[in-house]
Amino acid sequence: MLKTSKVSKSMSEEEAEAIRAKNEEIRKQRDEAAQVIADKFACFKRDFMGASIWSAMQAVLNGKNLPKPVQINYRSDEKFWVVSHDKNITVTFELNITSTEDSQLARIFLLELGDTSRVV
Repeated sequence: MLKTSKVSKSMSEEEAEAIRAKNEEIRKQRDEAAQVIADKFACFKRDFMGASIWSAMQAVLNGKNLPKPVQINYRSDEKFWVVSHDKNITVTFELNITSTEDSQLARIFLLELGDTSRVV
């Protein structure tokens, strides 16, 4: 019967430090790759959700046939509409404001917006 002996080889401090540095570099590369992927997903959502606005603007700029009105369901309880007519594009947003504080802030904002448009 052949016996194999287990030789315990302990790692020197330099080897351990080299492995830690290599692991840290791998973590850094992984985080950078994850950030690139996250940025691409964010741009996809922006481009996908804004495609109807972009196509309506391009049609107006190029004098092409205007697209039909579009409703985009942004969230389950929020939408926006893109309507183009003549040389104008109207984008209307529906917001679901649940808290009273947010509702009051939105009301103040809209009142100020009305006053500002009269002055300009």
